[in-house]
Amino acid sequence: MPATPTKRDESLTQGTLIEALSFVLKEVGAERAPGLTADQLDDLLQRQDRRNNRSNPDYPGISPFSYPEGNRARPKPTLVRPFFLNFAPIREDQTTPYEILALNALSDALPAADQERKARGGAWQARTSSRGDKVLITIPMNTTDARNEAMGTSIGLICEELINGGPALTAQTMHERVAALEAEITQLRAGKIPALTPA
Repeated sequence: MPATPTKRDESLTQGTLIEALSFVLKEVGAERAPGLTADQLDDLLQRQDRRNNRSNPDYPGISPFSYPEGNRARPKPTLVRPFFLNFAPIREDQTTPYEILALNALSDALPAADQERKARGGAWQARTSSRGDKVLITIPMNTTDARNEAMGTSIGLICEELINGGPALTAQTMHERVAALEAEITQLRAGKIPALTPA
């Protein structure tokens, strides 16, 4: 006596049935397919087409991780090699074009195997693997201050600091520079600092 199946075969789905039917129809021809009306056949083929092509064929691919025009009008760049931030892979589909360009610039600054870049007194590091096929970025997160500092810094600014070795220009540093310049202008106008004369 044959064994009675106890579990339904999960691999047999509507999609696989439609694919099989499409194959049969291509091989034997639609006119020889028994038991299908033209409307049913058309409906099944449209379902298969929707599986292969999005319901909106004009979808521009706009997301928080694309250019404003969308990936269709302006495809975003790709990473030149795999990157890891604190041993977690940086996924291309979860990075903006700006971040990808910054990571690729960091990759260009580390062209060979076993090269290293440091920032923030050596606390932030980027190095290539021994084969040179990936870039490993390490940012300390062992204290609350270190975590807060790292979490408030974008991948782009991290890359900029690692490339240049010095602090990146941020909104905070720009604000501090503008405040210092305004204070200097005020002192110049008050005559407390002699004006510089061109040489």
